[in-house]
Amino acid sequence: MAFSPDGRTVATGSADKTARLWDVTTGRERTVLRGHTDKVYAVAFSPDGRTVATSSDDKTARLWDVTTGRGRTVLRGHTGPVYAVAFSPDGRTVATGSDDSTARLWDVRKGRARSMLTGHTGEINAVAFSPDGRTVATGSDDSTARLWDVGEGATRMTLTGHTDEVWSVAFSPDGRILATGSDDKTARLWNVVLPEPAAEIERICRAVGRDLTPEESAAYLPDRPARSACPQAGPPSGAGRPL
Repeated sequence: MAFSPDGRTVATGSADKTARLWDVTTGRERTVLRGHTDKVYAVAFSPDGRTVATSSDDKTARLWDVTTGRGRTVLRGHTGPVYAVAFSPDGRTVATGSDDSTARLWDVRKGRARSMLTGHTGEINAVAFSPDGRTVATGSDDSTARLWDVGEGATRMTLTGHTDEVWSVAFSPDGRILATGSDDKTARLWNVVLPEPAAEIERICRAVGRDLTPEESAAYLPDRPARSACPQAGPPSGAGRPL
């Protein structure tokens, strides 16, 4: 179930193979979205409210025109039921999570998969974009949640601690905290802010109080040019300064 951005419409998905749009004020059905061939598990509105995405047991997700109720695009590629769907904040990308243990990022305009996110070892039950659209969170039957880089399609962080399936994920409005809900009867809050690479390198340099050796630079900073990693390496920050 999902509200439209303007709050005037609610979308629902059903085991009757349809999704429906409802007028919030009158409580009356506005539109029936027909096309899926099995249960509809999830619905999501685009940020501009003009498109609805649905996901289904028929292994597809679909994009629908809210005004006409007509299908725009069928997103095919998953090999199992699609349990979760979400729009990016800019509306250009849709994320889906599936029983096939993958999540996928789809180009809304082209209707094609941009990335397949692999790493979970169980079905993916939930997907959510960070407020800045640069990260996708997923929750899985493998008892973990993961953060993925939207641009690269790579895992940024694996969140371990739950002892059963993770069913829901949600970012705080500032994107600094992820909430997860699990079959282990707990919800958890995670600090998901990663330091910028330059800041992390500076932290390491301050901690060791010297420059990195060529071997350390090659091992930990393989993409960095062969030069001093810590040009101002010295004592930890604050040392030698009056308190």
